[in-house]
This record gives sequence, structure tokens and C-alpha cells, in this order.
Amino acid sequence: MAENKPANSTLRATMVVFWLIIALYALILVFAFMPMEARSLKQATGVAFIPIIGILVVLGVTELIMVLRDRNLARLRRGFLLLTAIATIGTPVSIILHNVVSYLVGIWFGASEEGFFFIMALIVFPILFIVGAAGSIITMIGNGRDRAVLA
Repeated sequence: MAENKPANSTLRATMVVFWLIIALYALILVFAFMPMEARSLKQATGVAFIPIIGILVVLGVTELIMVLRDRNLARLRRGFLLLTAIATIGTPVSIILHNVVSYLVGIWFGASEEGFFFIMALIVFPILFIVGAAGSIITMIGNGRDRAVLA
């Protein structure tokens, strides 16, 4: 029983980070789709937006490292958790790269926009995040021995 305890605590820590990522993404979605009638509330909560993105990147890196180091995770769950972590890191990085590359392309070539990182940030990484998060939750529910993690 003592041999299984470190693996179980690693799984618990991984799942705590996973649920924190889900909660922060939910906060960002609430902020993004807040109606314009709540303009003053949106301005007040806008101050917290950048720190939440920073915390999300740190949690994504933490999740990535924990999943890569944990050899006891089932292969399918490991893949879904990796997708979630990569998408969590990739979205803000793509937004920053889009802005930097757009600026440099504007200076060097006189063009106005860059589309690759924009599409990655707004379409590709969010889809990867949804697939990874949904797959992680489904594998969590489907595996009876890990039901305690949900509680």
C-alpha cells in the first residue's frame, strides 16, 4: 500500500492543477462573453485578466511537467492531459507571437497583419483544449479506481 501512495498523490496533484486550469478558463470565458451592459463590471474585472493569463501559463507548464514525469498515468489519460497542458500554454504564447510578428511584418514589409498565430490562438488551441479537457474528464469518470479524485 505504501508503494501506491506516491503515485496516488501525484495523480491527485495533477488533477488539482487540471481543475484549476478548467476553472480559470471558465473565468476567462465569462469575461470574454460578458454583455456590454455590464461595461463597468467588465472594466473592473479587466484588471485581473492579464494576471489570470499568467497564472494559466504557469499552471499549464506545471501540468505539462507533472504529466511527463508521472509514469503511472494511463496512456489515453496522459495524452488528453498533455493536450490540455499544451493548449493552455499555446494559446497565450500564440497571442503574444501574433502581436510581435504582426508588428515586425508591419515594420519590415508594410503589411498589416499576420494570420498563422492568430488562427492558432483563436481556433486550433481552443479546439485542442476542449478535446483534451473533455477526454480527461471522460477517462476520469470511466475509470472506477480514480473516482475518488472527482470527490
